Amino acid sequence: MTLRIRVSPEAKADLADAFRWYEQAQTGLGLLFLDAVDATLTRVAEFPESGHIVAGEIRRVLTHRFPYGLSYAVDQDEVFVLGCFHLRRDPQVWKSRSTGSPDA
Repeated sequence: MTLRIRVSPEAKADLADAFRWYEQAQTGLGLLFLDAVDATLTRVAEFPESGHIVAGEIRRVLTHRFPYGLSYAVDQDEVFVLGCFHLRRDPQVWKSRSTGSPDA
């Protein structure tokens, strides 16, 4: 069963920042980055437990080609993306982000 993907506003901002950075570096590279993220999200939607557990119920999966990880939580029928972080960025940043569930 393929789960629905929901992306937090913070994760959307992360993606937009990374897109802009790659587009400034080389035209078209931002689109390739977004394609890699989309492929990663498709994989997570199909195999939600494929990411490594990093804390509690939070998992992280790496993108192909780009040094980014997607932090997410699985809640019944959806994957909630908390953030998209460069692998050299402080990995603790996502801990300040809510999982979007009423229990968080």
